[in-house]
Amino acid sequence: MVIAVWTVAGVLGAFNRLTGAVETFTSGEQLPKRMPWPQSTGKGRAYMAPWPEIAGAAGVIVPLPLAYTVAGRQWARWVSFTAVVGPARIQVLAPGVHVARREFRALSVNLLLISVGVAAAVLASLPR
Repeated sequence: MVIAVWTVAGVLGAFNRLTGAVETFTSGEQLPKRMPWPQSTGKGRAYMAPWPEIAGAAGVIVPLPLAYTVAGRQWARWVSFTAVVGPARIQVLAPGVHVARREFRALSVNLLLISVGVAAAVLASLPR
């Protein structure tokens, strides 16, 4: 069970960290070329959206090692659960933007990340 939690949380954390970093550190000229959706939502939202992904990636990964090294580790699973729900909420809202812009190829990625987020949330909330 621990291996499953680490694997699913690690995949979710790594993907959210990677996409958040790419969205955050892409220049204003390159942003519309990499992601067309900021054209309709604005660059401000495009630069604000990745920060919950980056914070959620840290929140998913950091409690796991602490849960196995610090006494009284019951808090860690709830921190992990909460951290997984944050980036998953972004993925729940993202299909609305993609459908409105007729970017149907992006929906498969959103659905995959939602399912990985749900799996990570369920695994993180289970008693160890």
